[in-house]
Amino acid sequence: MDPVRRLLKKIDNLPTLPDVHLRISRALDAPDADLGRVGEMIALDPVLSARLIRMANSALFGSTSRAETIQDALMRIGTRETRNLVMTAAVIEVFDGKSSKIDLQQFWTLSLASALCARRIARDVQFASPEQAYLGALVHCLGEIVLSIYYPDRFEKAVKDAEKNRSTLIESEWIEFGFTHTALCRVMLDYWNFPEPVAEAVEYHLDPAEAPTQAVLASVIFAADRICRELGFGAWETGTDQNWLAEIPSELSDPLVDTGTSDLASYVAEQKDHLAEVATLVSSVFR
Repeated sequence: MDPVRRLLKKIDNLPTLPDVHLRISRALDAPDADLGRVGEMIALDPVLSARLIRMANSALFGSTSRAETIQDALMRIGTRETRNLVMTAAVIEVFDGKSSKIDLQQFWTLSLASALCARRIARDVQFASPEQAYLGALVHCLGEIVLSIYYPDRFEKAVKDAEKNRSTLIESEWIEFGFTHTALCRVMLDYWNFPEPVAEAVEYHLDPAEAPTQAVLASVIFAADRICRELGFGAWETGTDQNWLAEIPSELSDPLVDTGTSDLASYVAEQKDHLAEVATLVSSVFR
């Protein structure tokens, strides 16, 4: 048994996606998806309903007017955006209220900002599935939160060792756990039955060139994470090269420049206004 699965086996209650979210996701994936019926299912869960209405009312998800009911919200944003919001609420719900060495609100601010940024990048470079980019970026740091919740002392030691030795968290995790949070995230996404392209891209997002089939998607997730950290949505990890623009492969950087910006630095600066509401939205979701 590999070290990731050996560690997860020691967790008594391994986190699973809430059943109501899974039922809703299946209903949305049906060929004859009915938003009216989906709205009825969501309305049975008051916490989920409140969170989805708050998110749906945000300009980040295309809202131009305020929805008061879940049915109104879903009809305005449509099936595709509803799917994104349901999955966002699901992964937040999994860890809501759990004790962690990581500030969960700050963690989800970076995660949601990265998801929205990745979707924007994917659309700009005409990537085939912006939804996969959104989903992958939303959960790309999930391994960190699992370690911080279920192995808080060991994870804190890995973080402190990285700071002390001026090494990356990835390097410190290898020493402490025998694997990295990206490898752990891959196993978790497989456990949750995430799409294979998303799981692979998340696993390799820190080294996109090594991804067997999803180098572009992994690059999109990597770029989104770095853009959001540069814009202040998350801290730079110890030992991380902040000159990350040089690490973006030409398959992604060339199309980004072709969007009309003069260079990648200008493209990064343009994302600031687009993502301005993220912290406020996450704060409202955690009320």
